Amino acid sequence: MLDGHWDASGDWGGLIFVPSVDELQEFRIQTNTFSPQYGWSMGNAVNAITRSGSSSFHGGMFEFLRNAKLDANNFFSNRNGIPRRNFKRNQYGFNLGGPLYIPRLYRQRNRTFIFGAFEGLRQQTPLTAVLSVSTPEQRQGDFSRTLNANGSPATIYNPFT
Repeated sequence: MLDGHWDASGDWGGLIFVPSVDELQEFRIQTNTFSPQYGWSMGNAVNAITRSGSSSFHGGMFEFLRNAKLDANNFFSNRNGIPRRNFKRNQYGFNLGGPLYIPRLYRQRNRTFIFGAFEGLRQQTPLTAVLSVSTPEQRQGDFSRTLNANGSPATIYNPFT
């Protein structure tokens, strides 16, 4: 439950919204026996309460940086003489909460509060792969020169038969 409301999809049971760590004020995990209001769960319930604003502005920012310059090479790549891949990951965000004040429209600073958060992720993960690219003859439907690894002609099977 998120702020007292069900936060799961009824058809597949997945979470609809997962708040970031900075958006949470508190959470509680209940197991075994609990009140009937959590009757849809299968033996446990997670209650999460999100933060709200206050009468003064408060906020925070964060950034997690990870890249190839800070990482060691993979054991197996290092053993086979493969250089370290160029990996980049940057996860960042901010949150801000405070009173709702709209000049000349809404001045109830001690009654209405707002809170918002943003998270971003930029990641580049290069991948080493060995792929086969079809030849111009194969693109035309001529597989007569398609060979196995040992040099014998390859047998082409129709997957629909």
